[in-house]
Amino acid sequence: MTPEEKQKPEDLRSAFRVEMTVPVKYRFAKKVAPGEYKLSPYLRGSGFNFSGGGAGVKVGQPLPVGTLIYLRMKFSFLEDVVTATAVVVSRDPGKSAIKSPTQIHVRFLVIRKRHVEKIMAYVMAGGKSA
Repeated sequence: MTPEEKQKPEDLRSAFRVEMTVPVKYRFAKKVAPGEYKLSPYLRGSGFNFSGGGAGVKVGQPLPVGTLIYLRMKFSFLEDVVTATAVVVSRDPGKSAIKSPTQIHVRFLVIRKRHVEKIMAYVMAGGKSA
């Protein structure tokens, strides 16, 4: 087994990340036919771990690995809302699916370059505004 295989899936994400709580609205895509998806209504979640390449997000239901998700995130250090399309790469259902939210880890697929740059600047500054 290689060292990469021994790591937890969330550890395989970008090494530079910061822990912070960020309000998130999200929609997920459910496949209904080959090449056809239905979007959920907007749901509320909470981001807890961020890098330029992805995030950890607490959501209300377990989303399977591979699920496409659309995020709207409001960072305190940015004026505008950050939007991203991402894919679920891992999940941790927690102790109780009923009482506690599921933690998912997502990899950004589509996100504005300037938003990634601002997030990375914040992460590299140790969670402090530059």
